[in-house]
Amino acid sequence: MEEKKRYHIRVKPILCLTAEEALASGVSVNEETVEMVVLEPNPVAAPGYAVLRTEPVEVIAALTPSQRGERIFQSRHDAMRYLQSQDPGMFRLYGVKETRPLERDEIAALGDATPLDTVLRQLQEFEDQDRKKDRD
Repeated sequence: MEEKKRYHIRVKPILCLTAEEALASGVSVNEETVEMVVLEPNPVAAPGYAVLRTEPVEVIAALTPSQRGERIFQSRHDAMRYLQSQDPGMFRLYGVKETRPLERDEIAALGDATPLDTVLRQLQEFEDQDRKKDRD
């Protein structure tokens, strides 16, 4: 199996497909350290773990990061507990092989092909979710 890359804001467990998407998801937090995470399937031991969807990237990209349910965990136990709480076959366990913080200029240089309107739509959905949580 091949390695996968995901991105996240250091203080959030939600994984994103692109660095720009992760940056957009952290706008309200003032924490702007985006990390690139290189993941490998079937981990024996790893410094961290992630649970990723098994669907093709095209299907995953149509969902917002919070709808995807892809998460990063410090312990295998927490990752397995989350994995077992999801629909069977929908997610898979990965081990963190490498993490690296990205600077803003690196994010721009990566040239993630996320159209601005997609990022803005996702940002609006995050804000709508936050407002809904505040009302509940």
